[in-house]
Amino acid sequence: HLSQAEVEAVLPELLTQSERLWVVYAAVDDVDPAHYAERWLRTHAHAVWRTKDLSLYHPPLSPDAPTVHTNLAFGSSLVLEQVTYESKSIPAGEPLRLTLQWIPLHPLERDICLTLSLVDGTGHVWETTQTTPNAWLSPPSTWQPHHPVTNREGLTIPQGAPPGEYTLRLMVTDIETGEPLPVNGEKAADLLTIQVAEPIRPPALRQVLSHPEPTTFCSADGTDCLTLSGYEPGGLRFQQSYPVPLTLHWLSPARPLPELELDLRIAPRSWLPWRRSDQTALVTHTLPLAPAYPTTAWPPDRLVTLP
Repeated sequence: HLSQAEVEAVLPELLTQSERLWVVYAAVDDVDPAHYAERWLRTHAHAVWRTKDLSLYHPPLSPDAPTVHTNLAFGSSLVLEQVTYESKSIPAGEPLRLTLQWIPLHPLERDICLTLSLVDGTGHVWETTQTTPNAWLSPPSTWQPHHPVTNREGLTIPQGAPPGEYTLRLMVTDIETGEPLPVNGEKAADLLTIQVAEPIRPPALRQVLSHPEPTTFCSADGTDCLTLSGYEPGGLRFQQSYPVPLTLHWLSPARPLPELELDLRIAPRSWLPWRRSDQTALVTHTLPLAPAYPTTAWPPDRLVTLP
């Protein structure tokens, strides 16, 4: 079995030596049944990406990282005193690390859940993470009144996010009831405004983007081509007069693109394979492919996600 002394001797050194620390959950119950290593990392490092099989941690922010004093009261028992953050300009695909400084005014009866959301100017939510701060080494229900608590959080900016201004929003909820702790009369508070910059690494196209297979659109002479790497319909059943959300993932070619338009159609499905259903479209909609991020500005081999 892994001992607590081994964890506290090895993990701090790993965090000083590595930019990224990948944790793969294999045979954890056999060697670390108390999950002490993960509890230590959740408290002392920034978890910026998680799946059921692995997590990605980054080391703590440097002491000279920028800090904003917030003094936001969530409910009657918890104050977010300040937020230390990575930078106000982060390339798409890179992590955003945050250190939250909490002051409990009274003992918390139950644990809380933090929901961090990355929102653009139209209100579209690009990324959301939910965590219990410092779980499980020192969860909120163990916090002592008027003792500052350091809480490291993080998320990864989606690689297909267009450059521009985004807002980081925080909601705090009671983990048992699911009710938000009100802040300034609202359910959530805007913490930071950040600038998403162009990516610094080539895109890592996951299979989940392909639905079902990538499709390439080319001009008549074959010189200009654009790849639809994947798409995400916001459901398959819709009531009439309700919107149909659709997210498209485009991969730009190596050469510059002209300005492009998108033609969307809704048509009855024909059960006859030789009959084209788009001849009887119920709804057609033509719009610029990327009105806020023109295709002429896309760098080569750039993954662009457009809701």
